[in-house]
Amino acid sequence: DRTARAMVSHADWSPAARGDRLSNIDLAVTLGRVRGQGPGGFFEGAQAKDVVDAADAAGASLFIEDLRGAVPRWGPVAPEQIDTAAITRTGSAAAGAADAATSLVVTDGEGNAVACALTMNAPFGLGIAARGLGFLFAPAVDEIFDPPLAIETAERRPTLVAAAAGPGAMATLDAARAATDAPALGTAVTSLPGGSHAVVRCGAVLAEGEAACFLHGGP
Repeated sequence: DRTARAMVSHADWSPAARGDRLSNIDLAVTLGRVRGQGPGGFFEGAQAKDVVDAADAAGASLFIEDLRGAVPRWGPVAPEQIDTAAITRTGSAAAGAADAATSLVVTDGEGNAVACALTMNAPFGLGIAARGLGFLFAPAVDEIFDPPLAIETAERRPTLVAAAAGPGAMATLDAARAATDAPALGTAVTSLPGGSHAVVRCGAVLAEGEAACFLHGGP
């Protein structure tokens, strides 16, 4: 719809290209409310009513009960010991709705790291926006998105943080792990297969400084 199109277009309605800067004030306000009120307000407070009202105005089907019933699902992880490193994996091969997914990793100078993958179940979700809230609605699907993620630790600090989504996601994580022993660490990491992926690979632990790390992201 027109509101959704405006989110990914310039003022003259030309579509944004890679590297362009976009502004989404409505989304900034929405996230500010979540930050100020806590996530509970988004799922069952006044902000939840705003989301449902925006869905109704846009022609999407969403009810307060749907938001209240949205709870995190904890799943199993698969630990693996290789030499002095411990690798923790979760997820399975991403398929179906997850083909329209992306991934990211975040690290800081203290050695903390997060791997994340997400999807709207289709490119641009339903293609309709929550007017005044700054985000798109996603179609409902039967299959739960179960993205493959991996964190490798040595000496109790992350040395590899990897997230992948879309076709070939598991192969991407395997290739990232194989790059550990490659002589040219940066080159090996930048030739990963798969769909959307983000990898931080460190020759030393993250807390020892970013100069010891390589960052790679794929489309």
